[in-house]
Amino acid sequence: MKRLHFCTAASVTMIFLGGCAKSASPEADLTGQGGFVSPETTDMEIIVESAPLLPYYTVYRVKRGDVIGHIARDFGVTEDTIINVNNIDNSRALQIDTYLRIPSIPGILYTAAQDGETVAEVAKKYRAYDVVPENLAAVNGRDIGDALSKGDKLFVPNARLDRAKLQEINGDLFLWPLQGFHLTSYWGGRRSPLTGRREFHNGFDLAAPQGTAVYPARVGRVAAVDFNNTYGTYIILSHDSAYRTLYGHLSKVDVTVGQWVSRSTVIGRVGSTGLSTGPHLHFTIYKNGRSLNPAYHLP
Repeated sequence: MKRLHFCTAASVTMIFLGGCAKSASPEADLTGQGGFVSPETTDMEIIVESAPLLPYYTVYRVKRGDVIGHIARDFGVTEDTIINVNNIDNSRALQIDTYLRIPSIPGILYTAAQDGETVAEVAKKYRAYDVVPENLAAVNGRDIGDALSKGDKLFVPNARLDRAKLQEINGDLFLWPLQGFHLTSYWGGRRSPLTGRREFHNGFDLAAPQGTAVYPARVGRVAAVDFNNTYGTYIILSHDSAYRTLYGHLSKVDVTVGQWVSRSTVIGRVGSTGLSTGPHLHFTIYKNGRSLNPAYHLP
């Protein structure tokens, strides 16, 4: 039988074997089993049957001014680790007083997609990170040949998230489509500048001089070039991961449907076609057909 202690100090709760130290810090030499503790818990002793050689977790409370990159640096892990372990899908929306579980080593959680996958087979998927079956098994208290059930999780040391996925979570996936502009209308509820009635605005309006060059917010392919009474002349680009972007009220189009575009491609020019009070670009980001708040996806 092993005794697992939960000890709190300031905004940090350490979870480890043995008694509570006078000062719990990320550098402490701890070997406890991972888990989560309520912030109200102090010096609580729990009896567990065994304690395999697993990463221990620190429970950290987010303070004003914290960003994930700085927290990761202070605890010697990666942004990927904190984002993945805590299921964070938007790092910019991190709230004060949120409790984060931080492993003692960098890595990410792998979730089995089907029954029967073995620890050794999972290790092969992460060979690029020098993950070997023996280490993966030891870290997770399993045997190399253990078969996983769908939904089982393994902590994969030193593994990283896909680069595009990390950019998406950090809001670095897109860039501004204009090089000079004034943001005149945001995503969300607003009073229509044309009718005065309340309405939902599904993008950003970027005011700029007539004829200003419009660039793709991300590399992609031209999915549509068209005209309607709302957006006037518009372009839709398709991107990977089910993203699309729309560029409306254009005075000119410089691309054709099916064309591949890079960040340096001029796709059109700012105008005032459709429902518009003056020269500007209407810009919308979609994922799976739903508009997203560009504030969370632009630098």
